[in-house]
Amino acid sequence: MARANWTRRSFLGASAKLVGVPIVTGAFSNIALAKAPLLGAWQPKHYRFKLGGFEITLISDSEAFIDGPYPIIGKNGSEEEVRQLMRDNRLPETRYQPGFWPTVINTGKELVLFDTGNGENGFVPRPHGGWLAKQLKPAGINAEDIDVVVITHGHPDHVGGVMEGGKPLFPNARYVMGKVDFDFWAPEGKHSG
Repeated sequence: MARANWTRRSFLGASAKLVGVPIVTGAFSNIALAKAPLLGAWQPKHYRFKLGGFEITLISDSEAFIDGPYPIIGKNGSEEEVRQLMRDNRLPETRYQPGFWPTVINTGKELVLFDTGNGENGFVPRPHGGWLAKQLKPAGINAEDIDVVVITHGHPDHVGGVMEGGKPLFPNARYVMGKVDFDFWAPEGKHSG
């Protein structure tokens, strides 16, 4: 039996010839090509990592791209300054993806949720946002097991998920908010109409 004496060059040459065979012979001319929409990149709906003795889970509440960022972000500057900042960072000037990632911290003694996302009718409503309620289970978390809900501030993308279907989404939790923020948002009728 003759032994092949392969070199890197002869191997690459043979491989190139084999790749070209179907093109030359039309071997793939009968294959039907599917006409389906492009789906885009897959994005995980939650991330989990350890920080010291805590386990931290971030849960995606939206992946929407919306108009902006100005005037939603950057009102302390001009629209042109915000657009320049976006250009300088090779980002679109008039569309952006706000980050809505409610965060659950397992301290070993309590499950603490920071913010509740958009909910049913938040800043980015369903189907493009308000995913926290449905993303808890896939992340291995039950809404009933949340011990503390920390509200960082009263914007709709942070408090929109407090209620789900007219009931508290986290029925066993106590709610915590800083006094300054609470005093700003709490007065009856201040922010309605």
